[in-house]
Amino acid sequence: MAERMRKAIEEHVIKTPKGDIKLTVSIGLTYLQDRNITLKDILAYSDSALYQAKSEGRNTVKLYSLSVINNPI
Repeated sequence: MAERMRKAIEEHVIKTPKGDIKLTVSIGLTYLQDRNITLKDILAYSDSALYQAKSEGRNTVKLYSLSVINNPI
């Protein structure tokens, strides 16, 4: 679903009198691996994945994994 959203944003062109505007988006995701995970953890993991997506050229979707934390950017 996130990749479809990213692709739809990338393909959408906003027409203006001064020219077309094209957008891209980087998305960081995580999933609930443990029912005891806190909202703070979920946001931190997603944020880590987002920074990884941005550092790898942007306009991409990254899923949080322990390697993101173990190998900081």
